[in-house]
Amino acid sequence: MESRNADAVARVVSLVLIAAAVWLIANTFNGLPAPLGLDAAATEFSAARADATLGRLLGPEVPHPVSTPANQAVRDRVRMEFAALGVQTNVYRALGCFDRRAKFGVFFCGTTEDIVADVMPGTGKAIILLAHYDSVPAGPGAADDQSGIATILETVRALKARGATSLHPVMAVITDGEEAGLLGAAAFLDNPALKAKVGAVVNVEARGNQGPSLMFQTSPGNGGLIDLYANSVPTYATSSLTSVIYKYLPNDTDLTLFINDGFIGYNFAFNGNVAHYHTPLDRRDNLSLSTLQNHGDNMLGMADGLMKTDYESLKGGDDVYISLLGYFLPRIPASWALPLAILSFLFLVAATYMSRAEENGLWRWLRALAMPLAMVVGSVAAGFILHKVAELVSGEPDPSMPIRCGCAFHLRSA
Repeated sequence: MESRNADAVARVVSLVLIAAAVWLIANTFNGLPAPLGLDAAATEFSAARADATLGRLLGPEVPHPVSTPANQAVRDRVRMEFAALGVQTNVYRALGCFDRRAKFGVFFCGTTEDIVADVMPGTGKAIILLAHYDSVPAGPGAADDQSGIATILETVRALKARGATSLHPVMAVITDGEEAGLLGAAAFLDNPALKAKVGAVVNVEARGNQGPSLMFQTSPGNGGLIDLYANSVPTYATSSLTSVIYKYLPNDTDLTLFINDGFIGYNFAFNGNVAHYHTPLDRRDNLSLSTLQNHGDNMLGMADGLMKTDYESLKGGDDVYISLLGYFLPRIPASWALPLAILSFLFLVAATYMSRAEENGLWRWLRALAMPLAMVVGSVAAGFILHKVAELVSGEPDPSMPIRCGCAFHLRSA
């Protein structure tokens, strides 16, 4: 008996040490690059240059919800930054509406002012570099999403320094009213002439201010998109599981509407230190420069890759994939997933039966086999329960969304 107990303790200690080692390796080799300084080559993305741009965009660093004077001041600063790069911009003012009656019983409408910039000429439909410039009422939005705009501006500067040419036109679309219900993206896509220009979309967002820039969503049929991502960026942070989970979360980004309309696209965001998200702490001095560098490497890499790629080559079946240590991206066709999962399960059953069935008895063996499934089901159930508690406490159908401000945009119920 004592020998058996000692063996059990040894196994537990071994598992703890293995788990600690995996955690340490994953956090050490996470793919986050060292930020490049102001003296970086003009053809490269520099976090220091993007951070300086971010400081100019933020100005007094105050909240700037849609339709407020502070938001209009940010709009003008964004346009000035594009003008400094020799890029002409136009303001598209229109009414945008987003139907969320299915989820929350509301129908949002508001007048927004999107910034549309023609970055580079080309033929056919455009590559859209997408971010939003409004913030929530609670915070200045340095990460969400002024960092996205700074990322686009530094990407445009680098592309111009390279003297790059493109198969497709390149446009930057900086939307308004995203935090109020994706209103600017809705207004843009409601315009047939603007919608007809869209070919592929790269969106940059934030749900924190640290950590890797995660490629957490693509449009359906993503086999070619994942291959292009793997060949275009220096480090990887992605998993097909995040895209599946994201479908069930009560959150959206501007890319949601583009994907709903059938366009191919990528969604990037970082989510480290989520406690600062949508709060007064979403400030420039809390934003990690390594994260900003990673965000920019992704945007510049994807823009450059799409500029050389025929859109038709990106269409196909879905892949199952996961990045490892920032530098490996194994992937298989999604059609292989179920057969391989069944095969792995059968091997697990066989191994468990042969090693423990006689010693522990059938009932204990079945309980052990059911434990992983029970943990998954329990975690999902706990998530729904906690979300319901948050609804009751906040009085909001989506407690992750900011409290709506009394701004001068039009809002009507269903």
